[in-house]
Amino acid sequence: MSFSKKIIAFLLLTVATFAVLGYVLFLCTYVILNFSWQVLLLAVAGAPVFLFFFKFLWHDI
Repeated sequence: MSFSKKIIAFLLLTVATFAVLGYVLFLCTYVILNFSWQVLLLAVAGAPVFLFFFKFLWHDI
C-alpha cells in the first residue's frame, strides 16, 4: 500500500473511531438521563456490535 493510501486509510479510521466513541458517549449520557430498563437493555445489546466493528476497523489497517 502506498504512503498516500495509508494516510487516507488512517484518516478514515480516525474519523470512524471518533464517530463510534461519540455515539457511545451519547448513549451513556442518554442512559444516565433517561434511565429505564428498556434503554439499559438496548445499550447492553448494542455494545458488542460496536465493539466488533471497532475491532474490525483497527485490525484492517
